[in-house]
Amino acid sequence: MSKQKSFRVVVNREDDAWLAEVDGLEGANTYARGLGGLEAYVREVIALAADLDPEEADEVDLMWSYRTGDFGLDAAMNAAAQSRARLLAVERATQDDLQFAVAVGRARGLSVRDIAAMTGVSHQRVAQVATRSEHDEIMSIRNDEVSVTAAPGSGATREQLQTMYNQMVADRRRAEEAEDAAAAEVRRVRQALIEHT
Repeated sequence: MSKQKSFRVVVNREDDAWLAEVDGLEGANTYARGLGGLEAYVREVIALAADLDPEEADEVDLMWSYRTGDFGLDAAMNAAAQSRARLLAVERATQDDLQFAVAVGRARGLSVRDIAAMTGVSHQRVAQVATRSEHDEIMSIRNDEVSVTAAPGSGATREQLQTMYNQMVADRRRAEEAEDAAAAEVRRVRQALIEHT
């Protein structure tokens, strides 16, 4: 059974405390006096309620929704948080695309500086990605069809590399869908705020 990778956390302000409830996880509630310490408590209750190791709970994505009782404040804060989440999703997708581009460029014999010029990032960043890259494959792309061939000595089969590439594409699509959904929600909240004030 695959484990959930993201959770929505609804935070309510009650007197001098912040109460957090994790959607979809029965009994996953906690509180803190300040928001700074709340995330650690939330991850702890997720680990318990979802039967995750603490390390796994530290890696799940949390989508926060705040309810202070002040509609204008809530709308502004939630819109900013959703914009930030969209930005992080785009950054992750961009990093995946850069890793893929560096792997393909290096496999095709391009220099670090050529890859940097073609991708619009610094040659230092390309070198960092190339050094850190765990990709040891040659990817050839023809007419929108991807075929993957393992580099000598990599130990990876063509099927394994194709699966890895397909997973990267699927992750990218999910990030784009999440970005679109978040943008629509931000527009809806802004419109509601305008109509409410």
